[in-house]
Amino acid sequence: TLSIQASPLGISNPNTWRTNCLNPIKNVVKEWRSILLFHSASEIMKQGSEYEREGNNDDEHAELQKLLLHETSTKVFILLQMSMQSGPLVGSNPGYFKRCGGEVASIALDFLNDVIDLAGVEAPTDEGDGNPDELTTDEDNDDGKEEAVSPNSSHDDSDSDDLIDSTADDNEDIKTESVSETRLQSINDLTFEAATATTQTKELLIVQSLQRSFLFTEKQSTRLYQWHRNAEQAAESKKLPSKSASKLQGQKSKKQKQKELRIERKLKKKNKGGGRK
Repeated sequence: TLSIQASPLGISNPNTWRTNCLNPIKNVVKEWRSILLFHSASEIMKQGSEYEREGNNDDEHAELQKLLLHETSTKVFILLQMSMQSGPLVGSNPGYFKRCGGEVASIALDFLNDVIDLAGVEAPTDEGDGNPDELTTDEDNDDGKEEAVSPNSSHDDSDSDDLIDSTADDNEDIKTESVSETRLQSINDLTFEAATATTQTKELLIVQSLQRSFLFTEKQSTRLYQWHRNAEQAAESKKLPSKSASKLQGQKSKKQKQKELRIERKLKKKNKGGGRK
């Protein structure tokens, strides 16, 4: 934690940020998940809640365990928050991807995907209520009925019959266009509602899994999901970083500059030695 805070320039480069910040924090999250699984932390939390409801203060050990789990889970979340607020994402708001560019957003998205996978989130099954196109069957049938109705066929060569037929055709065209527009609008509405429902189901699954697997609070889990959503949108847009972000990502710490200078001197010395021979 101290190294992340003390060396913002050292990890401002996206690749360095991933290697020296995101990967170690991912290992911490993985270790925390393993600890919770090994010690059946969910059972400990349930026992502590039961003692509170019963007013039983005898088992102080269970209470201490519960307190320790809460404190540790909070520290793990703080590490995750710092990862979304350091390096190329340094700033006052964690998970702000509007200026960093698509490359940084993709790196952050991969990291957050790994964290969510560690929580054991299952992909939501799209249990659709049926194909929206199937809902228009009745309307299609109605169209068929309307088309089946034809004016009284008479083979008179009078101008009035031709005028009636022309008017009937125009009316049928107007009805067909109206029905098609209504059907298209209903399909669009159903598609939007289905997409919204799927997104809400996905968010609920992820939030609940993070709470269960890492003992995060609902607020913490929701924030982590929001970072994931923001990173996903920024990665899909594939925008270039802003001027200030590009300048930040190209900066190097004093230690990195000294290291590069030493390597450069060694290469020069090696080349000079080779030239004398």
